[in-house]
Amino acid sequence: PEMSFGIAHLDDHSIRRVLTNIAPLQQRDYIVMEVKSNLLRNERKEMASKWAGSGFKRKVAVMMADPPAVFRKRAQELLLQQKQALADIKFKIKLAEDKKRKMSEKRQKLLEKERARALNKQQKSQAELQRKRDIEQKKADAA
Repeated sequence: PEMSFGIAHLDDHSIRRVLTNIAPLQQRDYIVMEVKSNLLRNERKEMASKWAGSGFKRKVAVMMADPPAVFRKRAQELLLQQKQALADIKFKIKLAEDKKRKMSEKRQKLLEKERARALNKQQKSQAELQRKRDIEQKKADAA
């Protein structure tokens, strides 16, 4: 992951370059903590060669180990909490979608019932109208 401190001089590594250039002038102990660079042999040699003519005693060590059990347990707990939170959010979204879908289906059924009622009412009124016309026709024919 890329580190970002929000400070321009730290983010563009200009302070790091200045410290690397000034460090050989002052006789102090320095530890250069470069995780990726220390793990790769070529980059480790390149980093050590920058300090070659400075009179420093150069030691290059790569140290790796399993984290303590307490750290692993805490990391697993945090990861589990994140996964659980994500699962909870997905579940709530799914419930909301299901509820919305059911409400839509219910609304659709109600609309269909209303349409059927309206159609039935219209058919009854047309049948009644036709019956009245037939009765009037019969009276007109009889007279």
